[in-house]
Amino acid sequence: MSSERRQRLPLDPGVDPVRWERVVGLIMEEARPELERRASEASPVVVLLGWTRPVLAMAASIAALCGATLMARAAESQVEAEVPAIAEALVPSSVAAWLEGGQAPTLEELVLSMAGEEGG
Repeated sequence: MSSERRQRLPLDPGVDPVRWERVVGLIMEEARPELERRASEASPVVVLLGWTRPVLAMAASIAALCGATLMARAAESQVEAEVPAIAEALVPSSVAAWLEGGQAPTLEELVLSMAGEEGG
């Protein structure tokens, strides 16, 4: 077999193990400088330092959300005038009353509200 035709054959370790080992060796030799650079670059300290900024950003976001929630609850407790509930805009008034009151409706009340009638 000519060497030109041999170069065009697929690389298969079962067909030509000597050629396989030679090509793999050449690839590894060419890749050695890059592999060494990456090995020295990815130390555990570098990996941990890479996570510092995202972790701090997430912690700041959580702290901001908690602070906003606490401020909203404090403002809500200070409001004296009744503000129309969102529930009244989304569901019938009887269901809104159940939601606001925190009481579970009876089966009869559920059936009547689903039928479109006002339960009472």
